Amino acid sequence: MKYEESNLIELKRTLDEEMKPEIIAFLNSYLGGTIYVGVNDDGSVYDFSMEERDSNESRVINWIRDEAIYPNCSDFVKLTHNEDGVLEICIESGNRKPYYLKSKGLKPSGVYVRYGRNKAQATQEEIARMIRESEEISYESLISKNQKLTFRELRSIIKQGLYSIFVAYLLHLPKLLKTTYCKFHLNHIKI
Repeated sequence: MKYEESNLIELKRTLDEEMKPEIIAFLNSYLGGTIYVGVNDDGSVYDFSMEERDSNESRVINWIRDEAIYPNCSDFVKLTHNEDGVLEICIESGNRKPYYLKSKGLKPSGVYVRYGRNKAQATQEEIARMIRESEEISYESLISKNQKLTFRELRSIIKQGLYSIFVAYLLHLPKLLKTTYCKFHLNHIKI
C-alpha cells in the first residue's frame, strides 16, 4: 500500500500524546479521516514489534473511552492493523461536537479542527458553531420570553431610547433579518 498525507490522511511514525489532538480534529471535521501509525514521512513502513502494536492499540482505546477525549467517541473510532502491520485509526465525523481534550476543557486550547492537512486549535466562534450544530436548535423553534411582540411594542422600545440596543440585537439574528416581511416592516416604522 502507498501511504501519502492528505486532508483525510495523517501519517505518524510513532504513537505519542500529539495524536490526541489529531483524533479530535478528525472527529470535529465534517468528513473524518484516517491516521496511519507506523509510517515514516516518506511513506515507508516502520516495523513495530507485536508488543508495541498491542501497547499502541491499548493506548488509543483508553483515549477514546473517556480517559482523554470527551465526549466519548468510541462509536466513531475504529482500530485495525492492515496487511503492512500499520495501525489504522479510522475516524468518522462525530455527532456530539465539539470533541475536546478532557484535561484542557471546552476552550480553544482543548478543541481542535482540521484545516487541509493540518490540525489547529479551534476559535471560540468555531466552538460555538459546533455546539449550535450539534444541538440542532433553530432560531425559529425558540420561544421568546416576551410574548408582547407587536409593532406597538417596538414603537414603545424606540421611544424609550432603546432603539440602538434593539437594532444591535436584531443584527445578531441574521435569519430573522433575511425575511422580506421583517425587512419591510423595519424600514416602514414611523415614530
